[in-house]
Amino acid sequence: MEAAYMGENGVISILVTTYIPPGGEKRIATVEACLRSWRKHLMFSGDVHVHIADDGSAFDLEARWQSAVGDWGTFSYTRQERRGLGASLNTGI
Repeated sequence: MEAAYMGENGVISILVTTYIPPGGEKRIATVEACLRSWRKHLMFSGDVHVHIADDGSAFDLEARWQSAVGDWGTFSYTRQERRGLGASLNTGI
């Protein structure tokens, strides 16, 4: 990554893999709780980037995840049809 894209203290990238099946409201709440916890407890003065790699959830949650990240950091999202954790991680990287 070029220095022009990093804050003075670098960048931390967080990769979240997820799959939300129909009726998976608890999983949605868990991801949102994780994002709130990282935001509260991550003591880092550099830039933060959050990428959510969705492994074919029952519905598109990109706008909801982007809202959960808010102004805390930059955000990106990928979605693929159900191919499993390994494929989701590889897509997210």
